[in-house]
Amino acid sequence: MDWAETLRRWRENYYASRVLTAIAKPIERACCVVSCRLRSHIRKNGIRFTLPNGEVLRIGRDAGIYLSSGLFWGGLDSFEPATSSTLRFFFPRVATFVDVGANYGFYSLLAAHWNPKLRVVAFEPVPLIFERLQHNIGLNQVQARVDAYSLALSDASGAARLYVPQSQSLDLEATATLAQGSWQQRKGHAKGYPPRPSVYRLRNPAEGTRK
Repeated sequence: MDWAETLRRWRENYYASRVLTAIAKPIERACCVVSCRLRSHIRKNGIRFTLPNGEVLRIGRDAGIYLSSGLFWGGLDSFEPATSSTLRFFFPRVATFVDVGANYGFYSLLAAHWNPKLRVVAFEPVPLIFERLQHNIGLNQVQARVDAYSLALSDASGAARLYVPQSQSLDLEATATLAQGSWQQRKGHAKGYPPRPSVYRLRNPAEGTRK
């Protein structure tokens, strides 16, 4: 009888299992605490992540630290798993994907890598985030399939104030909104932005707003 077989038998023995579980439980809890703290306190700035289909998704330096950290520590389903899983189901079955509020481009890049025939249209109104979105698009070499526009979308054309709340990270806050009276407005403007929120023109992409 080899050691592996002996261990398999002992782990199910009543007395042995009581001893082993009494020892293992506090160790498991301590490991979980350490793991959670590592994930929450150590950030990954930039990543090269291999997708299940073999394609490589890249997030650039200072261009989505929260995204990079999530992919590094938790894998593909670490960021909005229900949404990500649903979109991955539809990507091979549609011709166009519209990413409204694309942020640093996670879903746009995922779509482009998941289906090379898919056309992606990304909208991101915050200038600094848009610059980093463009950087990530170039880093992934999907410029031919991802069209990015620096504008907000609403139910009417015109001018509107976009409220970008303060952030405690190098990443800009991803919850900017046009809504008056929102918590984003009450929280205050992001560092580096003027005291009054910037005004963004809402236009049809056909009017020449493509960057």
